[in-house]
Amino acid sequence: MAPRKRREPGAEATENSLPVADKIARLLALMVVRDMETKQAALKLDSVGFSAHDISLLLGVNSNYVHKAKHEEKGGAKKKRAKKAAS
Repeated sequence: MAPRKRREPGAEATENSLPVADKIARLLALMVVRDMETKQAALKLDSVGFSAHDISLLLGVNSNYVHKAKHEEKGGAKKKRAKKAAS
């Protein structure tokens, strides 16, 4: 018989719920981004380590929205530099 896996303290979860630490992290994330625009909130949550799937669940958008926001942010910086160089 295989030994049972031990769970970390505070990581109790039922089949249909998240571990307690994940619930707390999501709640804090929602509190931080509640007054932000969706795009800025997606970028902020991405910068602190949430996956695109987690962000889409938190903000009610699809994961492609998160990827697009990251791409536009990255491309926007290049466009600004190009405009300054042309001036």
